[in-house]
Amino acid sequence: MQFNDTTSKSGLIQEYEFWIGVPDGAISGNTTLLKMVTRLMNVRYAKVLARLQLLTGKDGAEDTNYSSQQFSYFDIASGTGNYQFLTDQAGNTITDITGVLILPSSTSTEYTSLKKLTLDIVDAQLIMSPNPSRVGIPSGFIEKNNTVFFDYVPNYSASNGGKLFYRLVPSYFTSSDTTKAPGFTEAYHRILAMGAAFDWLSVNKPNDTSTLANISGQLTQDMRDLERFTVMKNPTRKRLTGLQRRAI
Repeated sequence: MQFNDTTSKSGLIQEYEFWIGVPDGAISGNTTLLKMVTRLMNVRYAKVLARLQLLTGKDGAEDTNYSSQQFSYFDIASGTGNYQFLTDQAGNTITDITGVLILPSSTSTEYTSLKKLTLDIVDAQLIMSPNPSRVGIPSGFIEKNNTVFFDYVPNYSASNGGKLFYRLVPSYFTSSDTTKAPGFTEAYHRILAMGAAFDWLSVNKPNDTSTLANISGQLTQDMRDLERFTVMKNPTRKRLTGLQRRAI
């Protein structure tokens, strides 16, 4: 479902107009209101994508509006054991670091995977503030606040010595978008319009309990179905958590 379709009236903006009960064009034809509704939909967009990513693990659901594989290269500098990554090479905001590969020497051409360590391990504080003797070839990393801390400070430099895998914020809409569509399964695109409508009605027409209940019920069902579809589309051999079982 495209964002704003003033011709066939089948866009997300038109769906939003339907649910809040305003005439055709009341939002699409008003620049100020269109910007406001775009913001509401982007808020929902962020929530939906985050939920789907939570259910599908580190290599699961991603916004399909991003056409390239979500990884970037970075240089390894001798004596530097931590690297911060806030955006990718195109300037998109990174929300989560899911994996790191490195060249194990300055002359290597084959990357090796680093083990992702957790903050509750015994050496966590030492890794994030290493002693001078803790140098060598990294074998693992801790990620905190978009910063990667190698378990050993590299004693070599390598151009493009690291390969970072990550997740990005949704490819958000702008108020001037028309044909752009959400980057998840098309059958459930209307979740964004209904969610935005629910948020607006909750504040501006809280007494319209019938419409609010109707939207809430359909949102719950559609979101449950989307979660089920996404989990099945992104299978994993790992045991499902209780949260994931409920989605199925």
